[in-house]
Amino acid sequence: MAKPWDLSLEVDEVVDLVHASGLWPAIRYAQTEYDSVTASAFTERFYPEMYTFHFAFGEMTITPKDAKKILHLSVTGKSVTENFVDPMPWEDLYQLVESTLGWDKETTELEFCRAAKDVDDLSHGMGQEPKKLKSIKLTNLKKEFENTKQKVKEGKLVMDENKVKYTARAYLLYTLGRLIFPDLTGNKVNAHYLQLLTDLNTVHQYSWGTAAVSYLLEQLAKASRLQSTQIGGNFSLLQVWVYDHFPQLNLAKIDTNWVNTKPTSAKYSFEHNKKKGKSESLIKLREKLDSLNAKDVVFEPYFDDECQDDQHAPVSFYYGPLFHPGGFSLYDPRRVLRQISYIQTVPKEKDEKFKSLVAGTKNTYGFFKPQYDPEPSLDHWNNSKENQIATTHVTPLGDYRCQHSDNYMDWYNQISHPLVINKEALSHAEAKRLAEKATETEKTKKSAPGIQDASKAYDITVKEGRQLSKKMMRRIKCNKPLTVVEQKILYDRWKAIITKGKIYLEKTLMERVTKRTRQEGEGTSRGATTGEEAETDEEQQSEVGSRRGEKRCRGK
Repeated sequence: MAKPWDLSLEVDEVVDLVHASGLWPAIRYAQTEYDSVTASAFTERFYPEMYTFHFAFGEMTITPKDAKKILHLSVTGKSVTENFVDPMPWEDLYQLVESTLGWDKETTELEFCRAAKDVDDLSHGMGQEPKKLKSIKLTNLKKEFENTKQKVKEGKLVMDENKVKYTARAYLLYTLGRLIFPDLTGNKVNAHYLQLLTDLNTVHQYSWGTAAVSYLLEQLAKASRLQSTQIGGNFSLLQVWVYDHFPQLNLAKIDTNWVNTKPTSAKYSFEHNKKKGKSESLIKLREKLDSLNAKDVVFEPYFDDECQDDQHAPVSFYYGPLFHPGGFSLYDPRRVLRQISYIQTVPKEKDEKFKSLVAGTKNTYGFFKPQYDPEPSLDHWNNSKENQIATTHVTPLGDYRCQHSDNYMDWYNQISHPLVINKEALSHAEAKRLAEKATETEKTKKSAPGIQDASKAYDITVKEGRQLSKKMMRRIKCNKPLTVVEQKILYDRWKAIITKGKIYLEKTLMERVTKRTRQEGEGTSRGATTGEEAETDEEQQSEVGSRRGEKRCRGK
C-alpha cells in the first residue's frame, strides 16, 4: 500500500482546498495498520448474493450510517456516477489530465505506460507501441506534486492559482486511489477519477460515504470467492466496523480520550500487525465468530448519540443500489433491521424491488457480478426518498436490542450456512493428528531411550532443588542472613542434588549399555549353538543315510 501524503508539507492554499473537499476526516483519521486476520475472518463470511455477512444469529452488513460514523463522510448528495464516464477515449482522457493536473499528452502517456510497466521513455518496445493503462502510479503522482511549501521556500516553484489547484487535485486523486477506492495493487489510481475533481468547489457535494461503502462491498464480494487472495476497498471502514459492532472480541486498543465528535476510526489503534502466528489467530477468530450469539453483538453502536446527528437517518431506510465509480452494490435494509433499530423479520418476497437473476450473473471461483431485474439505475438513488422500506410493516426495538421474530431463525438457517468451521471434520482431523503425534512420540522413545533417562534425571534435580529453594526463600523473607556455616551446608546440599541427578543418569546409561552387551552376547551364543546343532544334524542324517544304503545292499 502507498504511504500517506503529509498534507502539512503543502502550501496553505492547497491545505484549504483539501479540507473543503469533504474527504479530510477519512484522511486524517485513517487506520495506519491493516488488521489482516480480522479482514480475512469476516470476508469469508460475506455472501455476495445479499451483500451481507452471515453469522449464527443472522445477517449484518456495512451500512451508510456506519460510513458516516466511522469515516465522517457524507452519505447524502450527488452520486459519484453522475456524469461519470468509464472508459473514456484515450484522447479525451489526455485532455482531462491536462486540464486537471497540467500534464501535456506526452507526460500523461508516459505515466500510463509506467502504470502498465516501468519504462523510461515512449520508445520502449522496439518500435512497437508500448502497453498502457488508464491509471497513474501513486508513487509517481506524489513525487511530482508533493512538498510545495519547501519548493517555494527554496525558490524552485512559484505557486499560482492553477498550480495550487493542480496540487490539490493530485492530493485528492492520491486519496481516492489510496483510501477511498484502492485497488488490489495498492499503488495505482484510475485516471478517470479526475472527472470527480474537475470543479474543486463541488467535490464536497458528492455522497462519498455511500461510494466508499459500495466499493468496499463490491470488493468483499470478489474477495469472498475461493480463488481470491486479496481485498480491496477502504480497510479502515471494514476493520473499524468490526471493532464498533464486535467489542467483545477485543481486537484493537481503545483510545480513552476519544470523544464522539470525532469519527470512530480515531477511537481504535491496531497494534498486532507484526505479531507472528497469524494462521493460529485466524483459526481462533473463526471459532469465536462461530460461537457468537446476538447478545454478543452491538447492532447499534451509535444509538446513544442518534439524537445529536440524524442527518444520515433517511438513507438508512433507503432500499436500492449504492454507487461507486464504475459499479454498484445493493443495499437492502430489510435483511439487517436490527442495525436500524427494528426487530428483525423475514424479508417478504413480495416486497423485493430487485430480483436476482441466474441468467447474466457471473459467478466463478474468482469473480462475482450479479444481474438484477430491474437493472439498478441512478434514478433509484436520485429518488431515494421514494425508495425506502415501509416502516409501518416493522416494529421498533425495545430494551432488548437484538430481537428477531419467532420464525426468523428457521427461515435464516434454510437459506444460509453461517458456520465456517465443520466441527465433525475438525474432530476427525484432530483425532488423526493426535494419533500421528502419539505414534511419533513412541518412535522417539524407542529410538532415543537416553532422552528419557536425561528427562528423569532432570526431574529429580528440579524436584529436590525446588524444595531447597523454598527453604531459602523462607530465610530471605524473614531477613535472616546466612552464616558462613549455613552457606557451606547450602552449597553441599545443592552439590548433592546435582550429583544425585548425575549419578542417576550415569547409572541408567550404564545399565542400558550392559543390557545391550548381554543381549548381543546371548545372540552370539545362540548362533554358535545353532551351528553345532546343525553340524550334529548333518552327521546324524549322514549316518541314517549310510544305514539305509546298507539295507538296500542287503536287499539286493
